Amino acid sequence: MSSMLCSNTKIDMQNFILNVDWLTLSGSQHLALARERFLSPSQKEERKNQQRTAEELDIIEQMKAEGIALSAEGTVIVGNLILDVLDYGTRFYSVMINVYYGRELFGILLSYPRAKNMRADSFQMKIYNRWLYRPDVWHMLTYVCGTLGLVPQRISRLDLAADFNQFACGLHPIEFIRQFMSGELKKKGRSEGRVNFLQEYVSSKAAGVSRDTLHFNALTIGKRSSDACCYLYNKTLEMREGQLKPWIVQAWTDAGLNIDEVWRLEISLTTKALRCLDKDTGDYVEFGVANLADPDSDFTTLKLFHIYLQSLFFFFRPSGQRNVSREKMLPLFGDPIPFTRVVLRDCNPSDRAERVLVKKLHTMVDKYRGFSRDDQHEMRDFAKRLADSCGLGSWYSEKKTYWKDTKYKV
Repeated sequence: MSSMLCSNTKIDMQNFILNVDWLTLSGSQHLALARERFLSPSQKEERKNQQRTAEELDIIEQMKAEGIALSAEGTVIVGNLILDVLDYGTRFYSVMINVYYGRELFGILLSYPRAKNMRADSFQMKIYNRWLYRPDVWHMLTYVCGTLGLVPQRISRLDLAADFNQFACGLHPIEFIRQFMSGELKKKGRSEGRVNFLQEYVSSKAAGVSRDTLHFNALTIGKRSSDACCYLYNKTLEMREGQLKPWIVQAWTDAGLNIDEVWRLEISLTTKALRCLDKDTGDYVEFGVANLADPDSDFTTLKLFHIYLQSLFFFFRPSGQRNVSREKMLPLFGDPIPFTRVVLRDCNPSDRAERVLVKKLHTMVDKYRGFSRDDQHEMRDFAKRLADSCGLGSWYSEKKTYWKDTKYKV
């Protein structure tokens, strides 16, 4: 995502830039159909003679055959894109593809899932970090998805990164962590985390003594495995010790930051964290793919960032009152955007009625006439989603193997 300069003019004129630093999309893919458009008439005829029709193949077996055929080709050219099919997949997907636009890597595409309980046409694509800092990333994403027949339906992972030199209230991040560790600052709500530091010994020739100094360089709130977590760290130090990314440094320079010491507050969100309820208005809000590319959206990345600041990074100076909810949030990134977040859990109670409904959805096409293979795929997807929402996922996985051999009167 292109750099977004957010000026906090009310508090010490401090600036920060907000970027999307990690983006993984998921949805349904139609790679085979997309490739057909770029084949010559003779190639289309040859492919038609080699392949069986969809009616002759179960949809799962059909997609599996497509994945095997694609893996065997190695390098595939589709439009202006070069697909470098790797010799290995992942734990969940059998095909991994590096997608290049010319010589530039745009993203990593995972397709053709191994597990039978996943949609046969599902995919995931991680956008290469460098593209996320380019202003034409959304135009390019539209082209890639259109060319490859990808239909993004949700965001699997989204990392928002705010880069700055010091907080809007004038507090340096090292001093902020020190005050938090000493109890001068408190965090609202329950959470767990960790602090990273560097201990050094400094010799003073004048005094003739040596003393140790403690430099804090990172603070983590929450677990990396949770739906949402945040990470405050010295980004300049991280890139100096690890991989230097010139496009990030250029974004800092363009924003007028001191590149010698840039700190980052990174908020990492999964699909579940992108759906919540505004307690004040009662409105159900969901941050999706369209919100990323639309600057006029009512639900922008900046608003999402402030929502999770209030949820995960709410710090205050204790005033002595017992009701912590009345404490005033420290304006680390300027005035917050008002929003009271309530987490929506996709969890429902269940009894025999839900089990019967799951079975009926799974076996509907086998039991009743007039349904197609596409209907079967859709019904079983509904059955899985219902089972998962009721905590019946394991039960459903076990039972559907027995239902396959059931005989019905039709």
